[in-house]
Formats: sequence, C-alpha cells, structure tokens
Amino acid sequence: MLLTNNKLHAALLAITLLFSPVVVGQDGTDQDDTEYDDQVQTDDVLDRAQSRPTITSLFDETHLNTEDASLFGTWSVPARWPIVAIHAALLPNGEVLTYGTNEFADNGSGFVYDRWNPDAGLTPLSHDTLDVQTSNNLFCSAQALVAGTGGLMLVTGGSVERNGRRNFGIKSVNVFDPIDNSFYQPLDDMFRARWYPTVTQLADGRLLILGGRDDRRQPTVVPEIFDPAAGSFKLMTGGRSEPAYKDRGWNYPRSFMAPNGKVLIMPVGQENMYYMAINGRGSIENVGTLPIEANASHLMAVMYEPGKILSVRRRDARILTLDDQNDDIDVANAGHIASHRYWADSTLLPNGEVLVSGGSEVNQSLEDAVRAVEIWNPNTNSWRMGAPSRKSRLYHSTSLLLPNGTVLCAGGGPPGPTANLNAEVYYPHYLFKPNGSWRERPRLLGEVDGPGSVIRVRARGEEGFERFKIRVNGRHVRTFEVDQNFKTYTFVTDTPITGSQVELFFFNDQFDADQGIDTTMVIDYMELDGVRHQTEDPRVFSVEAGEPGFIESETLFNNGYFRYFDQEVGYPQLGIVPHGSTLEMLVDRVDVVAEARLIRFGSVTHSFDMGQRGVSLEVVEQNGDTVSIRIPSTRKKVPPGYYMLFILDEQGTPSRAAILELQ
Repeated sequence: MLLTNNKLHAALLAITLLFSPVVVGQDGTDQDDTEYDDQVQTDDVLDRAQSRPTITSLFDETHLNTEDASLFGTWSVPARWPIVAIHAALLPNGEVLTYGTNEFADNGSGFVYDRWNPDAGLTPLSHDTLDVQTSNNLFCSAQALVAGTGGLMLVTGGSVERNGRRNFGIKSVNVFDPIDNSFYQPLDDMFRARWYPTVTQLADGRLLILGGRDDRRQPTVVPEIFDPAAGSFKLMTGGRSEPAYKDRGWNYPRSFMAPNGKVLIMPVGQENMYYMAINGRGSIENVGTLPIEANASHLMAVMYEPGKILSVRRRDARILTLDDQNDDIDVANAGHIASHRYWADSTLLPNGEVLVSGGSEVNQSLEDAVRAVEIWNPNTNSWRMGAPSRKSRLYHSTSLLLPNGTVLCAGGGPPGPTANLNAEVYYPHYLFKPNGSWRERPRLLGEVDGPGSVIRVRARGEEGFERFKIRVNGRHVRTFEVDQNFKTYTFVTDTPITGSQVELFFFNDQFDADQGIDTTMVIDYMELDGVRHQTEDPRVFSVEAGEPGFIESETLFNNGYFRYFDQEVGYPQLGIVPHGSTLEMLVDRVDVVAEARLIRFGSVTHSFDMGQRGVSLEVVEQNGDTVSIRIPSTRKKVPPGYYMLFILDEQGTPSRAAILELQ
C-alpha cells in the first residue's frame, strides 16, 4: 500500500489500553514491575496545572528576565502543558506534536495527544488536545516524519499490559496525519514487536526501525526497514545481532545514517559501536568502542555536521568523525561537562552549537537535579554554562528546537519525584543585546522566483469616493477608491514581504461645510498572507493630520497613514528542494549573511532526538537583498526529510527558519 494522505480509515476501536512507564534503577536495571502510586506527584507551587501562568506570546518580554541574557540566555516561566510531553516532534508547519500521558499525568487511565502552535504562545488556545483514535498504546514508541508523504508521521511500536504486567512490546504501526489531526492505521503490523525502538532516516527515503523490546519482554535483535513507496516492511535478517542489543542495548539505540552509506549504531549500556549495511537483507559488524563509561540513562548523541557526532556519557564528551569511504571512526576528546546528567537532552542550535539541558546527578533525584544548561561550541571545542531553568527535567522529559530559534523543554515523569504538566522555553544568548533587549534578526522572506505576498484591506467610506493607496518599502504600488459598503481590496506583490514593509495612506480631508458632507473612512484591518493586522492594535503606528500617534479607532477623519507592525507568524515554505540545487533567497534587515545552516526536524524521546542533524551550507553569493545558498548533493550526508533553513548575520544572530523538504 502506498503511504500517502489519500488514506482509507479503518474502523476505530473504542478500547483504551492501560500503560505505565519503566523506571531505570541507578544500576541500569529494569524496575518495570514496581507498583507506583497513580496519584500525580506535583510540586506545591508550579506543578499544579491550574495555577501556571499564560504566556500569550513567546517573545513578550514581560515573562522574561533578560539580565545577562546575552551571555547565558534566559528562560520563560513554566506554563501549563495539557499532558506530560514524553514524546515531542516538529510538524511541517512549525507546530509541535507531543504525547505520552493523559491530562492528569496518570500512568494507566487513558491516552491523549496534543498539537501546539508556538506562534500562539503558551496559552490554552495554543493547544489542540485530542483523544487517541486507535486501540494502541503509543507510550514509549518511536516517531518519524516520512519523506515524500506530505508530512505524515510514522509511529512504530508501543506498549501493552498482560496479566497485570506492563510494557510488553507491540507490532502495531500508527500514522499521524497533520492535515486532519488524526491517528490511524493504514499499514500492516511490523514483523517484530518493539517497545523503546529507534527510527533512522536512510539516504534512499526508507526508514530503518531497530531495537526495542518484544512481546516477551526480550530484546528485539532483528531490524526491519519501512519502504514508504510500497507501504510495507522488510525484515533485515542479515542485520540480526544479539550482542548489539544485549543488556540495555535495545533501549532506544543511538543510530545515524553515516556518510559511507551504512548506519552507525551506538547501543546504550555498552561501549561497542556497530555499522549496519542496509543493502539486501543487511549485515552488521563491530567497528570499535568508545573508551568511556556507558550508561543507558545519560547517553546523549547528536550529529551536528555530516559525519560529526558529539557523544556525551557521564561527564565525558567525545567527537566521532565518520569516514566517507570506509568504516573508520576517529574519536577525539570534547572536554567534560560540569555535571553528571541522568536523562538529559542534547539539542542542536541554529548557530551549530549543542545545548545540553535537564537531567540529574543522581538518577531521578530532585535534590540533585541540574537546572543550568551547558553549551558546546564546535569551533572552539569548549563548554560554557548557561542560565538555569525554573523546573527540573528528569526521566521522560523532552527538548526540541523550534523554527523561531528558541528551544521547547517539557515533560519529566511519571513516574518519579515530579510529573511535569508544564513546559518552558529557553532563549539562547544569540537573541539578545548586552542591554537585554532583542537583537534585530536577519530575515528570510522567500525565494526570488517564488510567489509574492497577498495584501487584503477591508474598508468602507462614508460617501463612496474616499481613497487609500498602498506603499511597499516606500514605493507606491496601488490606489483604491473605497465603496460605501465594507469590501475587501486585494493587491499581490511580486516578491514576499513582511508587515513592517506595508503602509496604507488614506485621503479623507474633503469636508464640505455648505453641504455638511464629511468623507470619513473606516479601515477595519490589513491582512498579509493570511495574517490579520487590526488597525486598532496599539502596535500599528499611525500618523493622522500630520500628528504622530496611535489610532485607537478605526474611523479616519483626516489624511494620514498606517504603518503596520511586523507580527512574525508562520515560516516561509519552500516546498520540495532537490539535493545539489542553489536557492536564490530574498533577505531583509541584514547587511551580510555570514552563515547558513540546515537543521533536520527534531523527533525526541528518552534523551535522544532521532530526527535532528545539522549541516553548514555554502553561501555562494550575496547581492543586496538576494543571497544564493547551495544545498549539498549527497543524500548520505543530508538524508531526505523536512529541514529548517537558518541564515545568520556577522554577530551570529539567526533568522527565523524557512521550511523545506529534501527528497
């Protein structure tokens, strides 16, 4: 079956399976059979969902302490989150899917999933929380966007309870469709049951599913490959390996598509590394060790450049350099982080640095929680400390880079000392000036030959011969005469623009005292590319009759103009971009584009983001507001899928991302 958005929905079952998480002891052993109190364990102050604040805009300074933010970054206050975000993944439009528990963080009383819109801030209206639509318990599964399907997300495996025992693996495969917010099952089951599996994107568009624990609670030692074109799975019997998945090796194996065409597997709980060939039925071989102490609960790994992996175990960090042509792996020191971090997360930032957040020096200990972030700079191979979070993020927490350049940190528990029905946002240093104010950021407007912007103005006049004209970047582009009834007046620009580039000049000063005619006009709003800018908004600058000020009424009596504030919502969508192509992009508010970088969409759970990877891009040429950026041609180095494209100025300030898909 071809996996596309043209799906046939199977009958939805009304059965909800109970589930509970696994606890890993300090010695790395399973503690699945321990009975836990189902009562939500909360912090008396901030962990009560009903008392957490509402943040209407992520970039509203009222909830931020920006003192020294240019050095250490800063955090939002924790805000309410509908569920405990054990799984988090970025969707094609820049929104975020999370799942893991129900609204009360209960271990065994239902299951829901949530879709969050970052542009709406951290408010109840920013969330769309829905009941699960299949009979599968997706707890501790693995999720990945499927290249070439319009944004469908594959969710493999999960958990089931049998005879009072929890966390048996399942073979089920679910698909999330971001178009209609539905989970459904258009595919046959996998060949093997999997709980705690990993999904790795391959260069040819297929997905490798490996690891996890089966329906007998034993390690699943045979990988399989999903082919989106056929909608089917193939068992990779040649890739069978009991040594690779023994002990804790089955627990979300850290794996990466390597530039030599194979998949590097770094099992947790052991020092061995393996290369798996993916041709035919596959093969696997040991390719060396990491000479550092390994442990399942604090093994972080991120491919920050093609063939370059930062691996952190305990306090010891290493750089792995993978050879393009053979199986050689060079291992070099990357210093020590300041603290041991059980269950921390590593997140790649737009400037190429790696953020480490959360965790605890002692497993699942609030008293030993590490709240300060640490940041690794690949150019200097050095670590530095960042601002501390407000909340502890331990087991079952997540960290995800957003296209606006901030980092969402959410979840943590259950079980454990806390159940975090909340989230907070980290703002890296590159967003702030030394005085704590926001930096002016470079902007990607879209492709040079791409579609322009649509300006719509809803207006009416008193007499029917009032006029307004549109100016873009100080240039007159169109004049409209306004009818007596409300109408929408539309103009399409040649190139993409932002709100701050638009001015509406109005001409109303035609009062006839003899006849008592006053040609007043009402401009209800200006809409730019579907984003509405209300004229009565105090952030819309206006001049009426020569006096600068803010319009508090939509009725205009004199001549003047509106200049619209730049409400940054949404992201330029570049669609499908071929490997090896050169993008001609329009930029704004930047003198020099010093860097450009692609970061693949994140998909994180259990301290491993199996989606993200980064690549520096060649800035070929810049001519004024046009910049040419070259996309790498090698799929082995830059696998298919959705990516965020950032540009950075000479101070290292990143733009908001443009979104594209490599196929």
